[in-house]
Amino acid sequence: MLISAFVLPALPFRRRDAGGPVRMRAALEQLGGAWIKLGQMLALRFDLLPAAYCDELFKLLNEVAPFPYAQVEEIVRQELGGAPDVIFRSFATQPFAAASIGQVHRAVLPTGELVAVKVQRPHIRELLRTDLDLMYAVARVLDWTHPLGATRSRQVVDEFARWTADELDYLIEARQAALLHEQSRGERRERIARVYRAYTTSRVLTSELIDGIPLIEIVAAVRQGNGTYLSALKERGYDLHAVVRHLDWNMLNQVYVFGCFHADLHPANLYVLPGNAIGYVDFGIIGQLPEAVRASLTRYSWLLFQGDLEAAIRELMRWLAPSPATDIADARQQLVRTHEAFLYDLGPDASDTSGGGEPLQPAGRRRPADDPAPRPDPGARRRGLSEDARHPGRPAPPAGPGLRPARPRPALLRAPAAAAGGRLVRPPVGPRSGVRGQLSPGPGAGVRRAARGPGAADLGRR
Repeated sequence: MLISAFVLPALPFRRRDAGGPVRMRAALEQLGGAWIKLGQMLALRFDLLPAAYCDELFKLLNEVAPFPYAQVEEIVRQELGGAPDVIFRSFATQPFAAASIGQVHRAVLPTGELVAVKVQRPHIRELLRTDLDLMYAVARVLDWTHPLGATRSRQVVDEFARWTADELDYLIEARQAALLHEQSRGERRERIARVYRAYTTSRVLTSELIDGIPLIEIVAAVRQGNGTYLSALKERGYDLHAVVRHLDWNMLNQVYVFGCFHADLHPANLYVLPGNAIGYVDFGIIGQLPEAVRASLTRYSWLLFQGDLEAAIRELMRWLAPSPATDIADARQQLVRTHEAFLYDLGPDASDTSGGGEPLQPAGRRRPADDPAPRPDPGARRRGLSEDARHPGRPAPPAGPGLRPARPRPALLRAPAAAAGGRLVRPPVGPRSGVRGQLSPGPGAGVRRAARGPGAADLGRR
């Protein structure tokens, strides 16, 4: 099955056919375990796979069979010291969500709070270790054919193994949820579930119940053209355009203001709440940007939306490392064209704030109320206008390393990081580069991650 689904279609002499995405999704479903989770990760990697494959793998999100309640009872008893109906005032026997690592049950605490209790699948650590061994074996064969361009298959498996190891310890997820919950205080557009530490262990995680409309349900309705569902949603006061704007604003706020962000934003982890706010769950993967990277991304975005494409691309390319086969001049030109198309697609309302937020500002600065936001002007540099002539009275773009956060970071974020990894996140704002396989993140811009818990670290070692 592994050879027919992954190896043979990647051979250069094989003709590609329309059934490839379906066969890959079906194979991952049949293999189960970590393979489904790998497919879920690849569903969001349009930089690695063609859109047809990503769209098909999207079907793997939130479509995992639950495990029996008898096993749930046993795990809760081992972890919390009593059966679910003893520890909680009430506990639903049927899960309302199931994933490859665990499943989630509604419950009520003795003090009356509605909570979601995530219980880890039995023997999942051993199963994942076995699946990862197979993935590395397949990756060695796939790297002969380079199906992912310049990105080696082993690199993808390495990344998957690192993140999966963190997700196996729910205490890590609890700490990461606490970080995001603290920094979201007072934000009306986002809601981060609070964790109840007294009812949380490495295999059981109890958090505030986020009761809303699953975004994956809305996405499915849009893709299927389900007008009845979408009309009913509108009648209930939901505005999908506002939902998208709030998703964007929340991500910009997490990245540019705090440098700490939810890094597993697939639709099954997002809920739409009244007022078009966004509810977030599943914090097994978060990113923490070093200050130099956060400042550089802020400068890149500032320059981009001021229309200074040349300077923006220079800033972006600081964090991209060319492969031996990269034509730097050609890659730069492709980036210029892609950025120009991105700004053009934004149209004249690129700085519109009808979604309830402000246009992107350099951290530490706020636009005066009587100072209208400038329109992006991608042709200004080519017309020879200076920065002052383009936007008289506007501040110069942020210098980068000396930036301060626009709002104080939570105390938890000011604490020294437990560990520093070497994984780089590409800028979350702006267009895709359009140069897949040519440029990759360079060294020195790592995303800090929480230290792994006991029993999980060996998953990422090969």
